[in-house]
Amino acid sequence: MQEILRPYHISNDDTMLLLSIVIFAAYAFVIYRGKDTFLHKWTNFFTNRKATGGESQTDTNTEIQNNLILIPILSISAGIIFCDKFTHTTTSTPYTTIFAIAGIMLIYTLAKSALYSFINWIFFEWETNAKWIAAYFFLISLTALILFPIAMMKVFMEWNTKTTIICTAILLILYKIMLFCKLCINFKYKNYGFLLLFLYFCTLEIIPVMIGWKILI
Repeated sequence: MQEILRPYHISNDDTMLLLSIVIFAAYAFVIYRGKDTFLHKWTNFFTNRKATGGESQTDTNTEIQNNLILIPILSISAGIIFCDKFTHTTTSTPYTTIFAIAGIMLIYTLAKSALYSFINWIFFEWETNAKWIAAYFFLISLTALILFPIAMMKVFMEWNTKTTIICTAILLILYKIMLFCKLCINFKYKNYGFLLLFLYFCTLEIIPVMIGWKILI
């Protein structure tokens, strides 16, 4: 009798379940250790204080450590969410697909911060640039805190791809709205002009996301 092979599903993969548990341990560590720092950053997010204002060196070190953990978590979560879009169209293993997407996401996040720094260095003051980069990484970390549970719902609760993509799209829209609000506060649109800031935002945020979304979807 010929054996019937079940189609691959990420929720049936024991190795992926183990990886999810390991990532969850790092995720819980960040929340436990950095919750005060996150609360402080959130409280001051819609203000225009100095990047280091009201923060101790310990808070700064904790924030850096959180970023070093949460950015890879964000990247792997994106890989888990979108891996099904490529699993059936390529000969690569699911792990290769997940970590390829994660690698692209990681490079994209870091490259965009470098591009921000370069452009802001040309057109804006150093302090304004520092505040913008700090706000950018805070929102990236905050997005990782929310995106990871969405990825885990796909792994453990067997959410379908459509549901996870809808939730991811809503999260992405909220992220862009908050980033644009911070852009107007940080760069003072009354000084530089709303149109200039909108074009700046579209060039560095909207267009790359539209291209990436078109490739993924």
